[in-house]
Amino acid sequence: MLKKIEKKDIYFMLGVVLLLVFVHFPLLSQNIISADILLNNAFYNGYSWEISLGRFGLFIVGILKSFLSFPPLDFFVSSILVSMILYLLFDLFDVKSIFSKIFITLIFISSPIISATLLFHYCSIAYFLAFLFSILSLYTYYHFSNKWLRILVPAGCIVISLSIYQAYLSFIISLFVIYHLFLIIQKKIDYKKCFFYFVPLFLGIISYFICMKLSLYVFHIDMASYSNANKIGISTILNFPSKIVESYKLFYQFFFQDTIMKNHYFHNNLLHFLLIIMLFITIFSSFYQKKYSKKEIAVILLILLLLPIFFNSVIFVIDEAKLQLLMSSSYLLLPFFVIHNCSRRWEKILISIILIVLIRNYVIQDLSTYSTLQNKFQTYYTIIGNAISKDGDSLDKKYALIGHLPKVESTLSKVYDSNYGYVADEDLFWDEYHLRKLGFERFVSEYYGLNVSYADSDTISSVEEHLDDKLIYEYQDVIVINLNYLK
Repeated sequence: MLKKIEKKDIYFMLGVVLLLVFVHFPLLSQNIISADILLNNAFYNGYSWEISLGRFGLFIVGILKSFLSFPPLDFFVSSILVSMILYLLFDLFDVKSIFSKIFITLIFISSPIISATLLFHYCSIAYFLAFLFSILSLYTYYHFSNKWLRILVPAGCIVISLSIYQAYLSFIISLFVIYHLFLIIQKKIDYKKCFFYFVPLFLGIISYFICMKLSLYVFHIDMASYSNANKIGISTILNFPSKIVESYKLFYQFFFQDTIMKNHYFHNNLLHFLLIIMLFITIFSSFYQKKYSKKEIAVILLILLLLPIFFNSVIFVIDEAKLQLLMSSSYLLLPFFVIHNCSRRWEKILISIILIVLIRNYVIQDLSTYSTLQNKFQTYYTIIGNAISKDGDSLDKKYALIGHLPKVESTLSKVYDSNYGYVADEDLFWDEYHLRKLGFERFVSEYYGLNVSYADSDTISSVEEHLDDKLIYEYQDVIVINLNYLK
């Protein structure tokens, strides 16, 4: 049976919303440039494009929202969904400890993974819905008593989740593994019930692929090559051995390198290492407190060894998938499990010290990222405004944006960077999108209320071959903004 929501649960969810507002307040108070330069856009019509990526669920969410996107409302609804996600996780894992609830909530709220999802505000509601339904796929399986409901409802939840973003396959699989690892440690595992979950899991995955093909047929759209969406399929499993190696590389990069998110600024790599050490300490502490058979110990150790594969399981389905924060929700389950599995006082003291510093670092990185994005907005807004006002006939001409905003050397790192935030892949996160092609036209339309045209690729190439040592100048009826001049 599903648990009845009580007054204390409502208070908890309200508290989560307030904490999210406190940590991520710049998303409500500042003009910032998000990854697609759409943060303050009131209308988003890109959902048809998402269908070509196999994300037809985003289109359905778009219909429900009338394709309108208001950042404060998106943030508020997303915050409610995050609170529901935490509520379901606590109920699923039967989290009773106040210690566990506090630290799990704080690590979730401050995580760059949540921050990166909120930055895609026009899709954040949909993404958190996918997150929520990923949990519901396992939650309903264990809370429904009817056999058919235990198959069809979880399968339906999986279809909804994958139709919004296929990357949540990793979270679905990782949640299944972490939950049953917890049951094994608690000696509550029902192996028959555990393995029967593969029925709704595979039914959901197969149903998603069928629905995806139908959506492409109905809308007469071909599968796009962007983000390797056209490489989604069973055939990618043929690369199984190389994917296993890649999974461990991604696990290492996520926690210890600056490839997926910045880890060296505040020594997050060391904190992540200590967190993983605490994972093994809590496991071996459980071995000491309870008697386990050799088979149970072997299963537990095998699961721990294979965690990188589960956390990155989406790469086994999408060939050449490039892991980024938006696709990394499964990694939130590691600190969740470590915190929840702490039972002794000295374990809680150690993990508290690690988490307090890590949460502090995450909050700084979140706010620094927002600050950098706000500064980028202000710089672009000023420069483009000057370019438009430079010539009275400028609206009849085309524009070209050359180069990138300058980077400054960090005092905390030998690596050249422009902020202390979490963004590691700048080419992916903002340089790829910032004011190129439709991005420039959209920016001018949103913030100046003017319609201008961006130069074509051939013209851009010609401009790059004849750069002038000026910030703003005209070249063959093209108004050029040369950001390299600022370096």
